[in-house]
Amino acid sequence: MLLRPSVIPIGLLLLALVACQRSSPPPAATPEGILAARILPAVEASHDPWALAHGLVALPPGSDRQDRWLARIEAHLIEEDGRWQLPLSGVDGERGEQHPYLVLRTLALLEREGRATEVSSALLERLLPAARAAPAREGDWRAVNDLAWRLEALSDLAAGDQSRVDALAPMARRLLAALVEGDVLVETVVASGDQGQRPDSGTPEESGTWAYTCGGQHLILALLASADAGVLDAEERQVLSSHLDLYCRRLRWEEFFRLREEIRALGSGVSATRAFRRGILERLKLSGHGLEILARARSASVGDPLLIDDAREISEVMLARDMSMLAGRVDPDGTLLKKLKTTDPELWERWLGDGCHVLHGLRLWQLDRR
Repeated sequence: MLLRPSVIPIGLLLLALVACQRSSPPPAATPEGILAARILPAVEASHDPWALAHGLVALPPGSDRQDRWLARIEAHLIEEDGRWQLPLSGVDGERGEQHPYLVLRTLALLEREGRATEVSSALLERLLPAARAAPAREGDWRAVNDLAWRLEALSDLAAGDQSRVDALAPMARRLLAALVEGDVLVETVVASGDQGQRPDSGTPEESGTWAYTCGGQHLILALLASADAGVLDAEERQVLSSHLDLYCRRLRWEEFFRLREEIRALGSGVSATRAFRRGILERLKLSGHGLEILARARSASVGDPLLIDDAREISEVMLARDMSMLAGRVDPDGTLLKKLKTTDPELWERWLGDGCHVLHGLRLWQLDRR
């Protein structure tokens, strides 16, 4: 890992946090094993398309759960105007997790990774017409979240078909423009070196790229998929590459920002277990999406390889630390998600969704090392 001066003080904070643990998981337990043991049973118990789609991303190839979970998603299909749809997630889809496009992205990913089955391919064919025909919503910045899901899925499915690749160019340009605009604020914050400040909510004018679903990380994933498929031209690829390099710096900065928040919470009187639980949750979002983005960047030959490797290693180190804390202090009996399903459904969704991204990201890098 490339050590940088800004990392060293945070490393001391990290050691202080680890010292707070009461116990550790068995030495043989891996971060992937700890997380899978908690996440996958929670998906198995669910019938929500949002949760099931994330679970499908997390499943290893050849799992006997895949078609069973796909059948549960299929049970939610409704037909409108001769096309098959899935209901939006949340009130008016405001969570940014629109079922039709989230599921479509997952089905396209199964195809791309060679994990498709007759069941997944049939479901994909039923959902594709509506996704291809849907007009891009105008005038609302939140519509960019819709486009990210669609662009990633349609790019993966269009690879090798030049006419379909060309048809995706307007969508990719709109997403790239949103990323460029939103990253102005991200660049300012990260370049400041102040790890105590970061806007958490609001419009892109107020929060930059962080305003979008999962902090805008799905915008980057979608654009990388479009670059991989040949949708972006050379100049657009170069722009994306520069923003991927910024993302690598943002990832390092934000990992340490979340550690600082954990320290501040402990200092303000928040219980250690609650502070650690929130900190792990926030870093899971970074580690999971980060590992996926960095693996996709490697596949698409976008970004600085040294920055990518550096950011990937930091993510994996943080993940190992967090899973040790999860098993040793925060959730030693493995019942946290089951409790949250009843007491805090929104927090349950975040833990489950981000945990699934982590499992998928880890597997992508394991494949890359072979």
